[in-house]
Amino acid sequence: MVLFSLIYTKCKEWSKVNNVNILHLSDLHINFNEDSSCSILRESLIEDINKIKENKNIKIDIVAMTGDIIDKGTGDKSYALAEEFFNELASKCEIEKEKFLFVPGNHDIPRKSLIKHQLHNKSSEDLFKEDLATEYWDLASSRFNSFNTFVKNFTGREDFLNENLGGAVTTFEINSKVIRFLLINSSWCSLDNEDYGLLKIGKWQLERIRSLINKTEPTDLTFALMHHPIDWLTTDEQKLLTHYLTDTKYIQANYILNGHIHTGKIETTTTPDSTLASLVTGIGYPNKGEKGLSKIKNGQCRYSIYNFNFENNLLTTYLRISLDNGYFVADTQLYQIAGEDGSFTKNIYPQNHTLLKNNYADNFDISSIEVDSIKKVSDWVGREEEFTLIESKKISVLAITGTGGQGKSALASEILRRYSRGSNKKYDVGIWIDCRELPHSLHYKIIETLEKLTDGKESVSLYRDEKLEDTINRLEAHLKIYKLLIVFDNIDAYVNVDTEQVSKELEPFLNCFLNIEHNSFIIFTCRPSLIYHNADFHSIKLTGLSEEDGIQFFNKRGIKLEKNNSVEYSNKIISMTQGHPYWLGLIAGQVAAGRDNFKKLIENYSVGQVYERARLQEYFKSVWDQLSKDRQRLLRYLVEAHRPLNQLEISILENGPDKIRKELRRLERFGLVEPHESVSNDITSYQVHPLVREFIHETYTPSAQEQYVQKVLYVFLPRNIVDILFNKNTDLTGSTIPSPSALLESLETCLNSRNSAKALTLMEQYKNALLDNGYHHQSLSISCRILDSIDWNEHKIAFRSKSVLFLRSLIRQLIYFGDKTYENYLKKYETLVEPNTLPYLRYLTLLTDVEWRIGNYNKSIHYSYEYEKLANSLDNFTEHRDIKYTRALSLRDFGEVEEALSLFNELKDTSVKEAEYLGNCAKCYHKLGDFDKAETLIKQSLELLLEDSSYSSFTNLGYAYLWYSEIMYDKEDFKTSKELLFDAKDIWEEYAPGFTSIIHNKIEEYSNNSIWNSIKTNNKNGNLVFLSTQSV
Repeated sequence: MVLFSLIYTKCKEWSKVNNVNILHLSDLHINFNEDSSCSILRESLIEDINKIKENKNIKIDIVAMTGDIIDKGTGDKSYALAEEFFNELASKCEIEKEKFLFVPGNHDIPRKSLIKHQLHNKSSEDLFKEDLATEYWDLASSRFNSFNTFVKNFTGREDFLNENLGGAVTTFEINSKVIRFLLINSSWCSLDNEDYGLLKIGKWQLERIRSLINKTEPTDLTFALMHHPIDWLTTDEQKLLTHYLTDTKYIQANYILNGHIHTGKIETTTTPDSTLASLVTGIGYPNKGEKGLSKIKNGQCRYSIYNFNFENNLLTTYLRISLDNGYFVADTQLYQIAGEDGSFTKNIYPQNHTLLKNNYADNFDISSIEVDSIKKVSDWVGREEEFTLIESKKISVLAITGTGGQGKSALASEILRRYSRGSNKKYDVGIWIDCRELPHSLHYKIIETLEKLTDGKESVSLYRDEKLEDTINRLEAHLKIYKLLIVFDNIDAYVNVDTEQVSKELEPFLNCFLNIEHNSFIIFTCRPSLIYHNADFHSIKLTGLSEEDGIQFFNKRGIKLEKNNSVEYSNKIISMTQGHPYWLGLIAGQVAAGRDNFKKLIENYSVGQVYERARLQEYFKSVWDQLSKDRQRLLRYLVEAHRPLNQLEISILENGPDKIRKELRRLERFGLVEPHESVSNDITSYQVHPLVREFIHETYTPSAQEQYVQKVLYVFLPRNIVDILFNKNTDLTGSTIPSPSALLESLETCLNSRNSAKALTLMEQYKNALLDNGYHHQSLSISCRILDSIDWNEHKIAFRSKSVLFLRSLIRQLIYFGDKTYENYLKKYETLVEPNTLPYLRYLTLLTDVEWRIGNYNKSIHYSYEYEKLANSLDNFTEHRDIKYTRALSLRDFGEVEEALSLFNELKDTSVKEAEYLGNCAKCYHKLGDFDKAETLIKQSLELLLEDSSYSSFTNLGYAYLWYSEIMYDKEDFKTSKELLFDAKDIWEEYAPGFTSIIHNKIEEYSNNSIWNSIKTNNKNGNLVFLSTQSV
């Protein structure tokens, strides 16, 4: 993949007119085993660079390659292929090889799990000590041997010497300008895909660079080259690096060039003495599962050429992007200021540098953030009593309730617009959070919101596994820092209709909003009434519009109140509909289109004794029958989407963007679709009103809607997966694994569209794509929703192998989380299977495992023997090894250790994972008193577990740390024991909170030991500590 990036800015007098041109490449990901299309893409890249050179009459003076030359640390063979490419680039583009600069990326080095615990768990304070910093670099430096050899072979330079701790300095004279490049190694402690917020540069790498600078002459410009953006460093390291790069007494740079990330924006850090600017583009590297091994996509690959004209103080940027066929064109997407030719011009140096002196570091505009698109309201009328109430009362939380169509979301949207937009706004930003399809994942939605509030610094990838209480603490901090107006729209799933109270999922957040001092304003909308006894909480139940407001509404919709639409008739219509805003909107749409008039409506729909919703549905049917087939079809698509779709996404459903645009506008005027606007761009998305959804779902069966659901899923999933999903004669085995985000969108769509069976099929096949990528909370939530909405009998949950495996996995996770829901599922499973049958045999397998996990070891052993007896009679031993392994676990924990150990050894060479085997044997030897043997085995188990990022390995890691702690306690190494016990606590608090009571009991037990109790640990929440003295 190709990424090109740059950074620039500084106020300084220049005495000589000259141009300097820099080509910035990054993230090529060259692999000797790559797809053939990759080399075609690189050939196209070289051709396009030459085309820009000729068209713009420029010469490339410097090539800055900021990391990930090769892919996944694939070594010398990939570097050989990379050298061929750069030789061809140098030759065809007439660039001297010594003018190429390289810094290493995380893919340029092998990832060695053995040093993982020693690198990520070292503090910035450790790296302030020169001897320790040198020691850690010695540990990591061997990983750069192939990279350094490549650089030396190609450029003839030895940039990276070990005594410089990973950094280097290179200076060139270009057109009479002396330009310095600081080569900073941000990848030396990079280890895996979860590096965000964990990386370190280290003071002594920067000090070595500083000492190298002191040996050189003054320069005209200084660039810092580094693979990772600054915000991938730890907080302390971000501050340290920024200080060094902006302080004239250290290694002040004018620009910083990055790679690594997929999208870009201009960021500027300013101090009274200097300005450091960053310009980063996106590489378009595919998400996991979208492409095969070592394959890249040819579309959306970017590079840039930067022309610095010092005479006119102008920087011209030429942005290029590849199409799916690999050919490059002007990139007009990345930056809004880019023209049609993909270029833009700006000042190299600020025109008035003094204006920036008080602007320290953070130029983030909080008012531009967006979580979900906001419902767009036009022709607003009425509700002034509600606004008066809001103005007159000091409230922190407002609940807007009422029946469907009363305008709850519209009122919330108008409040947001009035109070968080324009010159007289009261709040820093208005945030809209759509909770319609979030019955169990509000926690994750808040984590996403905090990412937006911090401009990505508190990213989802960093905090995805965060405990609820920690998320609430972060939320509290932002409520105090900013004046936020947050709308939680459609929280019906979080309200108990009987008690009119919030659910347990919402309550912690509501308490947060009400129990701390802040100047923010929170709004909830829902149909059920909501009561909460707190002076800062207020609830408004919306009713219909008054006659005066209704008349104003009709006027704004362009209806002339005369003849058959006179004021008299309009008042009768308002009375007949009880001022119901949505109903009035439907009527206004029909009357404005000339399809109806007030007089005829009054004759057709007398008030009578028919309740409001039935009359509304009756009228809606008459509207529906008048729609063209094309418009009906478009609505039937939109009704199945779980969120608003933009025009580009809708065009996947229906051909002809121009026609779609016209139809959407017409349906909007009819009041059948609701437009949603984006704060960050001009894109409008569309969603049907909930009442429209109810009508269509009442009118059409799920099978009648199936073809529409299938097309909506094309928006989120590869077409081949969707087609297989809807073909009853095939299954998804062997299909491409979708990304977690695409999978979540698809699952929500299936549940929204009454296709729980399709959601079940997706989860049966791809649940590990969620679990193993940190989406275990969402996986748990959606899995429960699927099982709660599906007919177990109809879909043979207890009889299909994939369904049984899915159910087992879910029940195990519910036990991990301490959620008693598993008991209901287990009972439901039992009622579906007849004793002494094969399905009952599978049930016994699950029951044996459950009883062990909840500590009923004797019952577990009993069920294991019951299984064997039935398996013998049925002559079916499919899961016999699983049963024996679970029996071994229960025997060990029941006290029959030698018998358990014998079973573990008997099963060693079967499907049991090596890490689990070693850990369980270690527990046995510990119980038998052989502490040294136990320690050896548990360390080997830990080494294997730390190499595996699967969900099951994380939960087992909790066991391993706990058992290791117990072993070290008995060996009287109390410091190690305590550190490891708190590591187990950190792991299980996130991945298995239902097991944390085991840790708390152990802490209480060990606290009776005065020596153990007095030891202070270095352990921090969420930071796994694995002591170097106990290194595996």
